[in-house]
Amino acid sequence: MKTEVLRITPVMAAKMLRQNKDNRPIRRTIVENLKTAYSRGEYVMSHQGIAFSGDKLVDGQHRLTAISEMPPQFHAEMLVFHGVDPKAAKVMDIGYKRTASDILGEERKVVECARFLAAMYEGRPNAITPTYLAPFVARIRDLHADLMSLCPTACRTWSSAPVRAAVVMVGLAGGDLDYAKLVYRAMVQQDFTTMPTSVQSLFRAHMHGKVRASLAPDIFVRALKIFNPVNAKLTKIQVSDTAPALEIVRGVLRKEVFGVDVKKKGNGASPLNEI
Repeated sequence: MKTEVLRITPVMAAKMLRQNKDNRPIRRTIVENLKTAYSRGEYVMSHQGIAFSGDKLVDGQHRLTAISEMPPQFHAEMLVFHGVDPKAAKVMDIGYKRTASDILGEERKVVECARFLAAMYEGRPNAITPTYLAPFVARIRDLHADLMSLCPTACRTWSSAPVRAAVVMVGLAGGDLDYAKLVYRAMVQQDFTTMPTSVQSLFRAHMHGKVRASLAPDIFVRALKIFNPVNAKLTKIQVSDTAPALEIVRGVLRKEVFGVDVKKKGNGASPLNEI
């Protein structure tokens, strides 16, 4: 088997793809995610490259397709293997895939929470790579750890990543974090004696099927509302459109995660008050 390092351009990638004869069908989601990662400058050469067996491409079709669709000036240095045993294709990509938590060396729950926030910021959940996720994890790690030390209990729906992410957002946006954490604990422990009216209203809506945990952005925005003491006495938590709230969230994340400052409105109050 021969191995070489090649500087693969879009033109070269397209030429190599002509030898893509018996591979599995191209999955466009994978291609688009790779293109996003490449455009963000996340590509680093590793042992994973391109492999040919005779005149057939046996590994790397998604990487090559992504490169072929990049701007003409793009290039990526990759290992290219020639003369791979045809039987090798049967054992490729069958290992245990490492999770983002494994790659980053972080606790699973904080990675889940960071991934949710990154997905809300990016707008495309499948485009979140460990490299892109790292600054989100670094920024929320302490906030999330404080929340878990106060209430480590797990509870379906109410301790989910979107709800935990809402508490973290309160901290990032300069809201009343102590209030948010106490409300979160009351929700998870289902302590109705200490729940504000707004939280009890959300619980009732969930029991009647009006709020579904599967609609993650919706429950995230509703949680942002009940974690704000200004809304403590609301008897109904209404969210007709999550888009305006998520745009406010993106502004906070842009500043807190990426250091891109935004113009402040009002008297310095938390921007979440506008939700």
